[in-house]
Amino acid sequence: NAVMMTGGVALQYVPTQTGRPLQLSARRGVIFTDPGPLKSLANFDQSRVRGIYLEGEVTATDGEYTVRAPEVFYDLRLGKAVMLDAVFWTYDDQRQLPLYARAKTIRQTAAGTFTGEKAELTNSGFLDPELSLAASTVTITRREVAVPRESLLSPTGTATRTSTWVEAEGITPRLMGVPFFYWPRYSGDPSQRVLKDVRFEFRSGSGGAILTTLNAY
Repeated sequence: NAVMMTGGVALQYVPTQTGRPLQLSARRGVIFTDPGPLKSLANFDQSRVRGIYLEGEVTATDGEYTVRAPEVFYDLRLGKAVMLDAVFWTYDDQRQLPLYARAKTIRQTAAGTFTGEKAELTNSGFLDPELSLAASTVTITRREVAVPRESLLSPTGTATRTSTWVEAEGITPRLMGVPFFYWPRYSGDPSQRVLKDVRFEFRSGSGGAILTTLNAY
């Protein structure tokens, strides 16, 4: 069965994988349900829903991530999704910085895991950022990690925080849209900066120099 919705759509459901309410909005959409008589559209649980297709200014958010796209399809039973010409947005709690990923296609392969093709990563919400990282493929994973004990108020307590983990291939940093470097692969926490320090020095014996400190590992 297919339930078609027009004139503005707002949906909310709670995935069993995360337990966080997912809010969806769009101009129109289709809900695909199991075959059989639809006695009431007002009250049927999500166990009967196979998938949801939305189009037209689609926005999906669970409070930790937000996705905007013209077209989105969610497979509720597999916990996966496909988003075309999408913008993925999340927030790094440790550095208090946003992370934007724009891609031709973004796939949600698991709860909290997103993979983008022909993607561009930046900390700016503008369409044409000054500095960005382009990648042929990128995977962004939101996961819980333990907070260092020295950061806790109680030395015997335990706590976790949400961390962002990024894996990318075919990376080209871009300045004003122009690529100026290439790196085959990156994997790590984007809050750990690769370039830790840059300084300029001038000595009478050796002349001028640019000194950098890299977090190569």
